[in-house]
Amino acid sequence: MAALQTLSDLAALARAGFKASDIKEIMAAEQPKEEKPAEILPKEEEQPAPVNSLPKEEKAEDVPDYKKMFEDEQARALKLEKDLAKAQKENITKPVKEEAKPSDQEAINNIFLSLL
Repeated sequence: MAALQTLSDLAALARAGFKASDIKEIMAAEQPKEEKPAEILPKEEEQPAPVNSLPKEEKAEDVPDYKKMFEDEQARALKLEKDLAKAQKENITKPVKEEAKPSDQEAINNIFLSLL
């Protein structure tokens, strides 16, 4: 039951037929009881991390060789730059094919022919 907070709550109980002693009992029952603080359990001892039982030789094989990977990527990038420069040079020297455009007079003649 909700706590009796206002005088109107008390009046409502009195109108409902409760006696003063009943209302006092209700109010006493609604008083918050002292709560005990939560028990703090002792921390469990942390177990040490498992020791890796692999020999050091096997551990070295698992680690990638970053220096070699970096040098390989640099060599690849240089090769791509050379290929790009070569392709651009070839594109510059290629002759461009020009489309056969009708002369101005032929364009005008075609316009008049389409009108007829």
